[in-house]
Amino acid sequence: MRSPLARFLTAVAATLVLAGCTAAEPGQAASSTPAASTPSVSAEPTDETTPVDDAAEPAEAEMAFAGDCAQVLTDADLGAIAAAAWTLTDAGGPDPASALAGALSCRWDGAGAGVVSVDILPLSLVSDEALATPDIVACPDTEGPDLCMAELAVGDSWLIAGAGTEDALSAVVGRVGARLIGQRPVAAPLPAGSWALPDCSVIVDAVRASGMSDAEAGVQNDSQPYGPLWDTLAGDGRAGWCGAHQPEQGGISIALYPGGADQGSEPSGEEFDVDGADQGWITRDDAGLSTGVLDAGVNRLTFATSGFLASQDDLLAKILSVLTERTDL
Repeated sequence: MRSPLARFLTAVAATLVLAGCTAAEPGQAASSTPAASTPSVSAEPTDETTPVDDAAEPAEAEMAFAGDCAQVLTDADLGAIAAAAWTLTDAGGPDPASALAGALSCRWDGAGAGVVSVDILPLSLVSDEALATPDIVACPDTEGPDLCMAELAVGDSWLIAGAGTEDALSAVVGRVGARLIGQRPVAAPLPAGSWALPDCSVIVDAVRASGMSDAEAGVQNDSQPYGPLWDTLAGDGRAGWCGAHQPEQGGISIALYPGGADQGSEPSGEEFDVDGADQGWITRDDAGLSTGVLDAGVNRLTFATSGFLASQDDLLAKILSVLTERTDL
């Protein structure tokens, strides 16, 4: 049996269709009454086609609302969800995959009143499996930091919303969904020279070949990225992650962003030279943790190492060598 929240999302999406695809102004929510007999669960993507000029430049990424989270949910919207001092967090900019994919991510903290998250990405990136189940809803079984999540198609966008309760999630979906109509986020194609993402076992083998002969897959913490946005980007070949560690010696985790060089947030740290990288940055702390960024061609790799790895430079160079062999030319 479908949950009440799932039925609500179906009603919201049907309302957007019946509203004639009229966008709501910021601060307004959908107000039309949904018709129970409408079978559609999402506003229809536009079917307009534009002649393609083979000589034209590849499309540039475009985010919904020009990347402005203040247009996604206003202070008034957030105040209606819960009376609290809401603060926009994670404002350091998108990761390289999101920037290239035209994916907008916004997250607000209500200082004890909960958290609200909204991700909006082009519908073209979403898998057929997800599109076949357009009102995906999940709430945690127990109390904790995880949010109730919803995923659904709205026009040319895929909306991923999260909130602490079903009521809050319903309010977020209703308000954001109403004003999403008419927004057309665009994903830029991966450029020539982008890495073809390997299975994690290929990276683990490279780690072993660089000197950590007993390395095992995975890392000894919860640093692995997860969530519906990451899953969508990874499924489209735009992001990947792998970790390897050797007990009592240290480990490494890496995130891979094909085509992600010069995308997303500006790297920080001191300059760092690694064979196979055009440029690099690294930050080290006294506890033996290093984090950094490497750009190789059009691609970007971010890493975190632990345990004062003596062979860190050689390890990263070996990984880059393996990735370069898998470049999608």
